[in-house]
Amino acid sequence: MSDIFDSMDFYLPDPGFDPGVFDDTDIYFPDPSLDPALLGPEPSLFDPWSTPSSFDLVPLGYWTEADPFGQDMIVTGLDPYWQSANLDWCQGDAVPGFDSTCGLTSVANVANMFGVDLTEGEVVDFAYSNGLCSLGGGTFETDQAALLNAAGIPAHWDVGGMTDLAQYVEEGRGVIAEVNAGVLWDDPSCFDGGMANHAITVTGVARDATGAVDGFFVCDSGRQSPEDVRRFVPADMMQLCWEYAGGNCVVTDAPRSQGYLPTYV
Repeated sequence: MSDIFDSMDFYLPDPGFDPGVFDDTDIYFPDPSLDPALLGPEPSLFDPWSTPSSFDLVPLGYWTEADPFGQDMIVTGLDPYWQSANLDWCQGDAVPGFDSTCGLTSVANVANMFGVDLTEGEVVDFAYSNGLCSLGGGTFETDQAALLNAAGIPAHWDVGGMTDLAQYVEEGRGVIAEVNAGVLWDDPSCFDGGMANHAITVTGVARDATGAVDGFFVCDSGRQSPEDVRRFVPADMMQLCWEYAGGNCVVTDAPRSQGYLPTYV
């Protein structure tokens, strides 16, 4: 199948991008003059891997736990034990030569959150065969949305802010956030001008006793560290690495469960 997206029509390359070299820059940057709603993928163009009549839904819950500073926070999101046992924290180990697979690994993670059993390797094979990733595994946001649609999980590319991100998670939607790896990892070698160059799966949101967002839980496959299978990212860091890098994300059209919205006193 030919790629229906002409990337040069829709995207502006990373400043300093060398078209002859695919490195660990996974995400290219959307042209800010375009409306992402106009670029949504056509689910009917892709033969889905599975068309479940009902998802084996992973329940969404909320509970209290301490943040890294010892302060209580109310968390809405995936069960931490389920997340640690089922999400993929190590990209690039599935298909030789495909190392820049953060977006593809995140697609597999969201699919598994919806009860669709997919591995990184299966997503890589399908994406490359259908023109939905580069040689090496790099993806656009539209590619990630198209892959979820192909898996039978309707999704779209969106641009938002911290309030939107928290709402999506609390509603039980699957979310892939396009972030700057240098900020997220505190690694200047990955800063890349501050633009989005990495994708992570957002799995939980934490609020303090007043209802203010304290931070987010994510699964980050980029550093290939088991500690990143469920990492807490403080709100100020998420704002810097995600919202200030463009606020781009891929969001499922519907929640995987009704969701539980805590009531704050």
